[in-house]
Amino acid sequence: MDTPRARALLSMLLVVAAVASIDAGPASSSVTRAGGLTSASAPAPNSPSGPPVIVNRRVDCAVLGPRLSAYFGAAYDCEITAQVSDPNGLSDIILVTASAPDGPIYKLYDNGAYGDMTPGDGIFQYRRLAPAPAAPGDYFFFADDTKALTDTDWDTLYPESELPFPSLPTPLSPLHGATIQTATPLLTWQGSSNASGGYEVWIWDALPVGIDWSWSHVVWYASDLTNTSVVVPAGILQPGPTYYWWVVARNEDPVEGNSRVAAEYASFTVDMSGAICGQVRVSGTGASIGDALVEAYSGEQLMGSAETGADGVYTIGGLLGGQYVVVARKQGYVSQSKTGIVVTYGQTSFANFNLPISGRLKGQVINRLTGAPIIGATVSARSGGVIRATTLSVAPYGIYEIRSDLPAGIYSLNASKAAYVNQGKTGISVVAGATTYVNFRLTPPPRLKGQVRNMVTGAPIVGATVTAYLGGVLQGTATTTSPWGIYEIYGDLPAGNYSMTASKAGCIGQAKTGVTVTTGATAYVNFNLQPQ
Repeated sequence: MDTPRARALLSMLLVVAAVASIDAGPASSSVTRAGGLTSASAPAPNSPSGPPVIVNRRVDCAVLGPRLSAYFGAAYDCEITAQVSDPNGLSDIILVTASAPDGPIYKLYDNGAYGDMTPGDGIFQYRRLAPAPAAPGDYFFFADDTKALTDTDWDTLYPESELPFPSLPTPLSPLHGATIQTATPLLTWQGSSNASGGYEVWIWDALPVGIDWSWSHVVWYASDLTNTSVVVPAGILQPGPTYYWWVVARNEDPVEGNSRVAAEYASFTVDMSGAICGQVRVSGTGASIGDALVEAYSGEQLMGSAETGADGVYTIGGLLGGQYVVVARKQGYVSQSKTGIVVTYGQTSFANFNLPISGRLKGQVINRLTGAPIIGATVSARSGGVIRATTLSVAPYGIYEIRSDLPAGIYSLNASKAAYVNQGKTGISVVAGATTYVNFRLTPPPRLKGQVRNMVTGAPIVGATVTAYLGGVLQGTATTTSPWGIYEIYGDLPAGNYSMTASKAGCIGQAKTGVTVTTGATAYVNFNLQPQ
């Protein structure tokens, strides 16, 4: 009798024969399942374990909407699935196939390719993008393991007259290509006729390539939906990426579990940002300031910046909702900040600035004793108890210059450098748009320096400890170093008459008094220690 089921059975027998010819194994007896379907039984005596078991199987076919059809280059997406278990584990399964009623035999995969979504989960799948729907009729499923133990099962996809495709569930919101201002959107779509199995919604961060679908690109999934809308939970979507949301209508066969499906997608991006816009002008004249830098901070973190155009206008976009501190600055002007600038999703907030023209300070820092330039000295300008600006003296002449953030007024200046005595100057007048010149002459601090030797041999002693006291108060300590046993004590040593000691384990210590330390000078004091 020539029927689709008979032809499928013949195809199955050919597959079994082919597999058996490759890897013959212990025979298994067969039993009859409910519904007259044939399946392998438990293993024959002395067989190490049982055969694979086809736990579930289904055949689904989806008609693709215009966008999906254009993307995949096919009108239909046909998916064949079999869930298979094996007493010896999934690695024991070597072949799972499905014979279609129109002739082809499809190999099903559990390797994450060829339409399989998750490798190694026991769900074997094959996906076929095609110009025509899957053929209706009986599909014969076959599973084989390494011992040639097998299992088979049938599944029937009824004709469209009995199981029709649903009508397309067209996405309504967000529309294709939309930009939305929320990370928890309400997705809505046009309802479908013949959607007995309800709806599914998938959100992908990248469209599948061909039949190689992967859960790694699915960011959210909802099934068994009976309404034509669903809210995406918080924590799923992020600002920036393009998302692709699919809505799937399913007409389910309650007996076989197969379904005919209709699907369409729309893309959208999430932009929950707002912007800050404004203009930067000169205080007093209103002239526009071009090339000014405007920065937006949330706490201490810089969130965005922009430069003004020739008209002084700037826009900082892409800012998340919240409160910001906005700072405008340009060399030659006094920087200005605005606090409490509130940014709202999809809205533009405004912050304008009027920058006063800055005064300038310039000068040289030199060594008081030698007249040599001092490089790297720190010069700070303070007004009203607040440090307004700080800079460093630079090579080759020890010149410093402060050209911004100095409002007109009276300043106190300070110059400092490690190993020098700080110098301060007060009553310095700064005028807007003008340069005030202030020089500094820093005095090197007093130093104590010398050598510690062995009194007997005259050899340098390395690692000896030298201390210096003024009025009984310890002012400094040093250790002699290799190779010459030299020590040096410096840094904030007051001028005066010092007493000093030198000591080293294994030697008799030595003390000296009446050591005169003078500001800006180095006093040389040597020690000779007697070995014990």
